[in-house]
Amino acid sequence: MASVNGPEAKRRRLPPSKVTSGACFTMGLKTHTIPMSMYSDNRAKLISLIQETEELGVALFKGAATEERHDSDRELIVRQESYFAYLFGVTEPDFYGALDLRSGHTTLFIPRLPAEYAVWMGKIQPPEHIRKKYDVDEVRFVDEIHDVLAAAKKVHVMHGQNTDSKSWFARFTVEGVEAHKYETNLLFSAAREARVCKSADEIAVLRYVAKVSSAAHVKVMQSVRPLMAEYQLEAIFQHHVYYYGGGRQPG
Repeated sequence: MASVNGPEAKRRRLPPSKVTSGACFTMGLKTHTIPMSMYSDNRAKLISLIQETEELGVALFKGAATEERHDSDRELIVRQESYFAYLFGVTEPDFYGALDLRSGHTTLFIPRLPAEYAVWMGKIQPPEHIRKKYDVDEVRFVDEIHDVLAAAKKVHVMHGQNTDSKSWFARFTVEGVEAHKYETNLLFSAAREARVCKSADEIAVLRYVAKVSSAAHVKVMQSVRPLMAEYQLEAIFQHHVYYYGGGRQPG
């Protein structure tokens, strides 16, 4: 796999898309603002790596799924799948993302939520709202994936082993896509390589996270007293990270 170090002048120019320049993610107040262009740059980096192999087609990614606690209906807090977060910046569960490896056209697939969802969770946002929020070309429903992928000669999906944890990234399929179209030999290694070298926007995020974490550690050290329990110190750290930094799931 080729390195992505240095200037990326060789990156293939992609055709104009519907994306805008002002979309961003922020928790508000004094928290860090992440431009959605960071994620489009990440997608472009991935495409440039795969195009060198000429193994084109559509890359399909699966985001984190909604999970319940054991046999209850208590939904767990969603932590987005790392590669999906890297490429799309999506925070909600049950999304899929498709990336045309020739044109760069990006499509998000959202769950078709029932009307009663709005009773508990608020307004169900239409596809156009999601498209603008995440600065992508198109948004469809999950039950339309097979329609979008019908013309694709190859559908690249993630499958590979983490060399540190030895855990495997599980391969997935979607209903309606022929088995012979799936390709699992390329995408995982390309996506892993793309994440090695950080962009200026990514470095800014890392600096912000380090700053918030350091301040939280200082707060813990300032607050510690004899006979305090470890869980109290952990609570101070988590409170500082979330209350001041907007980080709900540290670590």
